[in-house]
Amino acid sequence: MAHFNWEFNDILEELKISLESLSTAPQVETGRPVTLAPDEREAVRSTVTRLEKRTDLLREGVVRLSRMSKYLEKELQNTRTSVDAHKGILAPSRQLFPELLARIFVLATVPEFSIFKAPSAITSASGDSLRQTTPVVASVCRYWREIALKTPELWATILIGPRFNKSLITLFIQRSAAHPLNLVVSFERYENQSMQMLLATQPRRWQRINFYLPSKYYEELSRSASLITNVVSCRLDSARDHSSNPSVPSTFLNQSASLQNVVMGESIPDVFARFSLPFASIRVWKSINYDTLPSTLFSEMPILRTLYLQLKTNNFAPLQNTPVQHHLTTLWLERVDGNINLDLLPVLPSLERCWIFMPTQRDVDPTTVIPFFARSGKTIKVLALSMHIPPSAPHLLQQCLSLTPNVSTLHLNRFTQDPFLKVLTVTGQPTDVLPTLDHLRISGKILSNKPAVNDLLASRSSKLSAVKPTIGGVAVKRLRRFDLLPDRMEEEAKFYFDDLKKDWNRKGVKVEVQSHNWQKFVDWNYVFEHLPAA
Repeated sequence: MAHFNWEFNDILEELKISLESLSTAPQVETGRPVTLAPDEREAVRSTVTRLEKRTDLLREGVVRLSRMSKYLEKELQNTRTSVDAHKGILAPSRQLFPELLARIFVLATVPEFSIFKAPSAITSASGDSLRQTTPVVASVCRYWREIALKTPELWATILIGPRFNKSLITLFIQRSAAHPLNLVVSFERYENQSMQMLLATQPRRWQRINFYLPSKYYEELSRSASLITNVVSCRLDSARDHSSNPSVPSTFLNQSASLQNVVMGESIPDVFARFSLPFASIRVWKSINYDTLPSTLFSEMPILRTLYLQLKTNNFAPLQNTPVQHHLTTLWLERVDGNINLDLLPVLPSLERCWIFMPTQRDVDPTTVIPFFARSGKTIKVLALSMHIPPSAPHLLQQCLSLTPNVSTLHLNRFTQDPFLKVLTVTGQPTDVLPTLDHLRISGKILSNKPAVNDLLASRSSKLSAVKPTIGGVAVKRLRRFDLLPDRMEEEAKFYFDDLKKDWNRKGVKVEVQSHNWQKFVDWNYVFEHLPAA
């Protein structure tokens, strides 16, 4: 830098001396005729010569200064880059191990794959459509790019929409190395051979798939069964092409002996007629059933652990071949237009999470509900109920809950009247229920200023009791959290709910009050992803 200063100063000094030696001549008026003596004419010629030399010197100075300006601009840019680089050394992200930074890249940029989401809900990093995009982190700096290129998981989720970039997909597959691949495909129209060609590029690497395809695709994919033998999770849905039911079920997943998690979209009503699957390996099943369920449902899925069914027809078929017991751990049942005949289910001695949703105004049939809880209720830890029991018959709710003594998380929808709240209140009587309850959620039409709510909370707060109550010889667990989810929050009710929340939070019970989101309550995707641990 000292050399640079000397050179720059030298240029300026040299230019200054040269210009001083060529001082400008006096200004003369050039527009009028002038009569000059010979010596005056010689003096003008001498002045012209000096001015021309001065012009040449100035032109040379401009060129040299222009070069120097470019040099200075380049040095300025390099210095700024160096400053940023040195600041980057001090950045917290530079203190992270490469493995941790790679994990952050995956969580931040890879589209969240879930078989419980439709392909349209699994978007690219840009969030605007189902299309493949290169992770932004690969273009930030050389260090980040090196990590991105050495992280196969960052490139292992393939998104294919109607207009997909084949070369970009090829790039992703190459950079994914040997990592198992996730495939999300959404086609409204049939495009012959495109799916088979894609599957053939990486046989047996496809591990999780999420398809929204015309029915004809599923028929033709049967020829590609040998290319997808390692699928573990799948979601299958069909574009509404109104095609007739296939005469032969699609067998494209028949060779996937590792298949464990299956979700059938709502556009595939006749699941068991359209697909032949390796049922014996399935552990999670979710479907909307318009037809009667097959009588061999439980016997064909002996290791099934999670079952989600939305029933559109007249319940289960008589399950003649159902085993006496089945080790299901999570059960989610919904019937919009009627009750569910729970009496047709096998004994479930390992059931830990149970969600039963029957929003019809028709009264629940106690002859099916009570026996179900009597057979399978003892091990339930998380229970959600939405059914119609008239306020005049709270004993039905009391009977159900008395058969589930190990429930720790309870969500009751539409059980907001005083008789039902009193069922949950500990009174020291033999009819008390749920000694291990520590998280209670109540949703529906909740009126303000209800003494029954305060009585319920007080009875389950050990801090307010001199003697710790017991139920069936088991000490009542102190309520840890209470959620009130009213359908509507009237202005006058808000003050009551706010006071209730502040009062009980001071007493050690966490009370939350928020408007009940009915869509989330009935949306099994949301319920599954937010289901409390058993």
